[in-house]
Amino acid sequence: MVIVALLAFIAPLVCERIGIPIVVGEIIFGLTVGIGVTLYSWFMGDGPVVFGESLHFLSLIGLIFLMFLAGLEIDLNIIFSQGPRTLLKAAMLFEITLILSYLAICLLAGFFVELAGIDVFFLALVLSTTSVGVVVPTLRERRSSKTDEGQSILLAAIFADFATMTLLMLYTIGFSFESDTANVTILPVLFLAFLLALFLAIYLVGRAAIWRFPNMLARFFRMDDPTEIGVRSSIAILFIFVAISGMLADEASKSIAILGAFLAGVVLTLIFQKRELLEKQLSGLGFGFFIPFFFIYLGLTFDFGSILETQSLLMLIPVLLIVAYMVKILPSMIYIPQYGSRKALRIGILLSARLSLIIAAAEVGSEMGLINQALKSTIILVGVLTSIISPILFRKSFPGVDGQ
Repeated sequence: MVIVALLAFIAPLVCERIGIPIVVGEIIFGLTVGIGVTLYSWFMGDGPVVFGESLHFLSLIGLIFLMFLAGLEIDLNIIFSQGPRTLLKAAMLFEITLILSYLAICLLAGFFVELAGIDVFFLALVLSTTSVGVVVPTLRERRSSKTDEGQSILLAAIFADFATMTLLMLYTIGFSFESDTANVTILPVLFLAFLLALFLAIYLVGRAAIWRFPNMLARFFRMDDPTEIGVRSSIAILFIFVAISGMLADEASKSIAILGAFLAGVVLTLIFQKRELLEKQLSGLGFGFFIPFFFIYLGLTFDFGSILETQSLLMLIPVLLIVAYMVKILPSMIYIPQYGSRKALRIGILLSARLSLIIAAAEVGSEMGLINQALKSTIILVGVLTSIISPILFRKSFPGVDGQ
């Protein structure tokens, strides 16, 4: 834990200097330490390295927090303010991406044994993700988040996040009940109805409380509140969703709990329209402590052996990387009439960055048995590579609004 805490402190300092996303740096640091520990254990003749339960627990909380903050990033004001035309383009882009991803995986399954027999639709969903956590900082750095192009990119990324997680949640809920053939249709419906009822109840209670007790709820956003009641209530809502999701879907409690955390973030987004301070406090807690444990632990436990043991997997990585870019760049051509071919191309390049959600989706797929450990490691590696390459290419092609 001391090593992980020190890496979490050092990673942002190094990443800012070399210009890569912090979460990518955390994974790389974790990979480096994991390789070092494995090599040391191998040279000393010890058995495989086993990390303590405390690290595993903290990494799980980090993943839950990551999905919670991903839900908080869904800014519905942006979606509504952009108008139906821009929203329709974002929806078309996601739909085309999902179709192309599905067709590409079906085609690749005929050439790679590792893809034979896997759940094609799930893997297509994984490739349809976009990392808002990479897109937003990149746009802000170029001072272009408020431009028309920047708003289109942001809306497309937010829509892809929301649509992917919604479909993933529905798909995972249905899959988790497949073992009970007698209730294969009724149980997912009842579970989803209960979860949505909880979602609606918390939203209605929260909105009514804001109208009736505005002065009391103003404490949620005060910097000098010694009780940090806003953070406490947010975490309470988070774990209510996580606990109920886990209890109702016992067959896949971890996977469904992760998706329940995403819903908790969305409901807070709906309740609090002006939540910048609360979001900053929660981000400080999440990204300052829990989430680095998840990313670094992911690097520490990264399964290089499963990739290196199979030569075809080494060939699959560059192929998946190319597919990951093509399924985003080709649909982005719908922006050519509005922005021109060059801007449409760089929109597709930036939207190809996948990190937080693709890792979370790979984790869910692994827990559910939809993908094996080797494919999970391959997906994570592809996600890390896109998150390094996409911002660099976007910065090269986009000088920024001030021409610098």
